[in-house]
Amino acid sequence: MFPEQSTHRSSSESSARRSSEYSNSEQIKVQNDDKKFAKGALYKMVFGSCKNILAIIPSFISGGGPILVFFLFGKILNKLTFYTLDPNPSVFDDCLKYIYGMIGTSCGLAICKFFDKYAWIRIGAEISCKMKKELFRSMMQNDVTFFDTNPIGGILTLLAEDSQQVQQAFGTDKGTQISNLAQFITGIIFAYVYSWKLALIATAIIPIAGIFMSFFMPTVVKLAAKRFVFLSRSMTIAEETLSNVRAVRGFNREEDEIKRFEQSQNETIKCERKIGLLVSGMSAIILTLLWAMVLGNLYYGTHLVQDSLKSDGTYGFGLGDLMSCWGYCMFGCMGIIMLQSSLQGEQRAVDSGARIFKLTNTQPSVPFDGGIEPDNFVGEIEFKNVTFRYPTRPVNVLNNVSFKIRSGEIAALVGHSGSGKSTCVQLLERYYDVTEGLILWQSQRELR
Repeated sequence: MFPEQSTHRSSSESSARRSSEYSNSEQIKVQNDDKKFAKGALYKMVFGSCKNILAIIPSFISGGGPILVFFLFGKILNKLTFYTLDPNPSVFDDCLKYIYGMIGTSCGLAICKFFDKYAWIRIGAEISCKMKKELFRSMMQNDVTFFDTNPIGGILTLLAEDSQQVQQAFGTDKGTQISNLAQFITGIIFAYVYSWKLALIATAIIPIAGIFMSFFMPTVVKLAAKRFVFLSRSMTIAEETLSNVRAVRGFNREEDEIKRFEQSQNETIKCERKIGLLVSGMSAIILTLLWAMVLGNLYYGTHLVQDSLKSDGTYGFGLGDLMSCWGYCMFGCMGIIMLQSSLQGEQRAVDSGARIFKLTNTQPSVPFDGGIEPDNFVGEIEFKNVTFRYPTRPVNVLNNVSFKIRSGEIAALVGHSGSGKSTCVQLLERYYDVTEGLILWQSQRELR
């Protein structure tokens, strides 16, 4: 009844071989347009409701509030410096007021930090949970072709690691970014108000640090993308090998599967080592710039203190002012540097989100809803000149096959392994649509 067919087996007949054909599957690749869409969608999810927008308030306060500690600390140092020139017991009463102010500031910041962390942990968890539910719903409503062309390891990685990256980057990390921005703004404002000369020394390192980060970060992002490919490949090998362990044992392929898994893991480790080396080098350069700023501030600040000496023995720009200004500069510069360094994690999360959205928005070739629901089903099936090939294989499994099974008849599909028996059943269940020809039931309705 069937002509000689290709020996390529269907996916149900050769599930043990699918992991070895991983390289023939379409890896989950995203383009720049996908990344732009994902970034916009993620930010819309983060700031799309009023309660999420309100989370900005405690984040901004907890980021910019600590600047008051440097302010009060400088006031205390100035009072103690004046006490050495004019011992006056009232100085200690003034210092006690500043200390109470520091205690109150610390308590207020602790409360804001609590609401900051709570809000952004909740936001990140809601975003991740929503994305995973939509992805899983999309997979359940998709056709079998979807699973043939997308490696199962990549899908599992999306549900586990990639969704976790999105939750981290657009949850607690987003709150930290807002705090870092507030830290930079308040630190630079206070520094320029106290001494614009010292502030210039501090802000001079910001563009230099930005140049180094722009040099390192694109390479880190590319290596992170390669790491995802190798990691998803490892997941695919592990999942499909373990789920078909009897076939693996039957063909004595244990050592081969171990070698393939180890090779994929070794590639992942290489990427992680390179990422670690680049991040460590970038951190070392930034710390060097920071300490250069500190030394420059202290060196030039001592001259400013000395030049501000008045005739009555007091200083217009005292030791407390110098230490406060140094704290403002360090505080502000650390804020913008930490903000810039966190952007690479956000970019990786955007890439992860783009992969999730791409699979979530995949339209099945076989619609999930809207099929015919016959009132009176008659079991009559006819294949008319059916030709079919699987999406991942260029060779036809069925070539111009025609047969008819009438209602009440018992038919048997006979042939060697790979001749298309299971494929015919899969086409009847509409796992796939035929490449050419028609499948009719009740002699008139096409199976679509």
